[in-house]
This record gives sequence, C-alpha cells and structure tokens, in this order.
Amino acid sequence: ESPANYPESFAVGAVDDTLAIASFSGRGPSACDDSIYPEMTAPGVNVKTAARTYGGTYPTAYTHASGTSIAGPHVSGAMALLADAFPIATLAEMELALQNSARDLGSTAPDIVYGYGLLDVMEAFALLEQMVGQCTDEIKHDGIDQDCNGYDLTIDIIKADYAADRDILTVEATSALGKDAGLEPTN
Repeated sequence: ESPANYPESFAVGAVDDTLAIASFSGRGPSACDDSIYPEMTAPGVNVKTAARTYGGTYPTAYTHASGTSIAGPHVSGAMALLADAFPIATLAEMELALQNSARDLGSTAPDIVYGYGLLDVMEAFALLEQMVGQCTDEIKHDGIDQDCNGYDLTIDIIKADYAADRDILTVEATSALGKDAGLEPTN
C-alpha cells in the first residue's frame, strides 16, 4: 500500500501532453477500501520544473521531469489558490470542488484510471464560489466588494482629533457613496 491509497489522502495521477494516462501512474481502486484511486489527474510527463544548480555548478535552473510527484504539486498549488481565494472554505469543500470541476478523460467519471478527470483550477474556482461564496475582509479602493455588502469599501478618514480635556473624539470622513455610506456617529 502507498500513502496515496489511504482514504484520507487525495491521490493524483499523471497525464502527458496528449492527456493520455502515464504508464507509471497508479491505477485503482484503492488498495485500502476499493474507493476511487486516483482522485484526479494533472500534467506529470516531461513537465518543465525548477532544477538544482548546486550553487551555480549546473548553469540551467530548469529541467524536464516526469512522475506523479510532478503531477501532485499541480493539485497542491490549486488547493493553495482556492484556500487563498476562499478562506472560509473547508478542505472537504475544496476537494469536492476540484473533483466536480475536473475534465472527464476516461470512461464516465469517476473511474479508476483518471479518477474524476483532469484538474481545472478555473472551473474549481467557479464551483467553489457558488458553494461557499467569496466574502472576505474588505480591501479599500480596489474596486472589488470582498465583504459582499454591495460596494467596495470607500470610506476615508480625513482627520481625527481627540480632545482629552473634554473626552471628545472628532472624526472627518468621506466616501464616494456620499450619504449612502451610512456614516453614523456612535458612542
């Protein structure tokens, strides 16, 4: 048994540039529980990747490599991108989005050669956006409504003064939303 066979693992198979399964790519079902193995596939044959230069001894910093150990980082990278875009998404939701957005390559997905199919990060993003939404902390003036309140954060503090002798804070603020910004004094 390999660790990729474990039910809690997310196994990745390798395909070449014609999308054919690589001869070295593992096939299922999982030796542990007969489940789908691998879960999906990604490029893993003759992929350009960083190489060791041994402090400049070897002049080129890139090489071409093959293996499921080359395909796996494609999926890991996709998970990192999804986790960054959707910080509220759970691991299970991200895995589900990857599986359900994969491009079917073999017999009707999922199968024990290609799993759910070829990794498609953009489709996974779109699916996860539908599943969990995209609301995060707001970033001012970037033109994007991150916190899903209907507008980009546009409130700017112009001036703030605290008069300690009177215990009064005076704040001047502006917003491109004008009166719709809802700037209300509070205690």
